[in-house]
Order: sequence, then C-alpha cells, then structure tokens
Amino acid sequence: MRYLLTWLVSCFLGALLLVSPLSAEAASSLPPDDDTIERSVTAGNILIVALPDALDNTPVEGYRIVEAPALSGLADRSFFWRTQADDAGTHRILFHANRAEAPADTLTLRVTVDE
Repeated sequence: MRYLLTWLVSCFLGALLLVSPLSAEAASSLPPDDDTIERSVTAGNILIVALPDALDNTPVEGYRIVEAPALSGLADRSFFWRTQADDAGTHRILFHANRAEAPADTLTLRVTVDE
C-alpha cells in the first residue's frame, strides 16, 4: 500500500512539474559523461528507466528529481515518463543522487523522443 501511495504521489507531482526541456540541439550537443544514461522512446509511449544502484562504485541511497518534463515521476529507483506527440526531440532529465559514503552527485538521463 505504501508503494502504491508513493507511486500515486510521484505521478501527481510529476504532472505538476513545469520545467522546460532543453532544445533538441542543445541537449544533443552535450557530451555524455560517466553519470549519463541515454535512452530513446517513441512519442506517445511510456518510458520506464531503472536508475542505477551505484554511481562511481558508491551505493546510492535514493534519488530526487531536479529537472524533468511534465507527466513524469520517480518511484523509488524507477523513473517514468508518459510522452506526448509534441515531446519529440532530445531531453535532459536531472536527478540528485544521495550517497552516504560520498558527496551527493547528479545523474543525467538523456532521452531522445522519436516521432
């Protein structure tokens, strides 16, 4: 029940996020680094990504969304985004990673939404 409530709250809060994604040109020109995950999805489909348990070989206790598109959310380590037809392009999604044994880190999820 707790996980269902967490998921519902994440869906609701994710739908309220009004953060503008980078333009397709700006996001695609950013070089990937060690803390970048790249995925693609067809517009209109739901993207689900399991975020890693560790960054730089250091366990991650949890993630928090820093920047994400509308209709997206985070439930534990699972990020989900219900894409729309007008989401085509490349988007940068940022997460704050909490780590007990190292300083906090940022994880970037670069998503290409195909038409």
